[in-house]
Amino acid sequence: MILTKNGEKRLLHADEIECRVGNWNKDKTRYTVLLYKTARTDMDILDEIFGIDGWQVEYHPIDGKLFCNLGVFSEARGGWIWKESNGAESNIEAEKGQASDALKRAGFMFGIGRELYSAPQIWLDKSVNSFDLKVEDIQYDVSDKICTLVLSSKGEIVYQFRNGKGTAKTEDKPQPQPMGVDHDTLEKIRDIVAKLEFEGKNVQEILDYYHVKNIGEIPLVKWQRMLDKVRGMNDGT
Repeated sequence: MILTKNGEKRLLHADEIECRVGNWNKDKTRYTVLLYKTARTDMDILDEIFGIDGWQVEYHPIDGKLFCNLGVFSEARGGWIWKESNGAESNIEAEKGQASDALKRAGFMFGIGRELYSAPQIWLDKSVNSFDLKVEDIQYDVSDKICTLVLSSKGEIVYQFRNGKGTAKTEDKPQPQPMGVDHDTLEKIRDIVAKLEFEGKNVQEILDYYHVKNIGEIPLVKWQRMLDKVRGMNDGT
């Protein structure tokens, strides 16, 4: 993390973080999500903390690699502090990509976005549109590590991480409707089940505990009690 002039830590906000696909699993049914910052975010934060005349960059090649030397002016030291890193080529506009990547890496050396290294491993189902992924919320603990992370796609929450556990949306699969359960009640149960999953509960373990195969075999009132209890525990109440 980078320190502001008043001594407060400047961590990345949700709208300053981008998402992209990392790797696919072997059968191409799930993919990992990587969180990253853009060079523009680095420049905005440098402007915010040091002012437009309080930082500067120099680029130079070494052994075919482009390096960025980032300098910030320290009032406490009465001079400039410099940190340097190289960049990697991008698939589009290789030279420009190297320059942007070099600036981002130099920014990491000053602490800008370093908290992203604490991100959990995120796996999403192939049914989740990766082009519309957005960080809805991010929170940090006292050690500046990510403790809460919520991702959405097309306005729907698809991943949530908190209390050391991550829960992702899976592809919807039709469930047989148990005898004696009306459609409206089953829909309410499904809504509660989805909320429990996002709270980190393993619904299959709940079914196993009650020795049933379908969610409709457990009364709606019991599902609601479970949800209230889980939320109370997660909220610390």
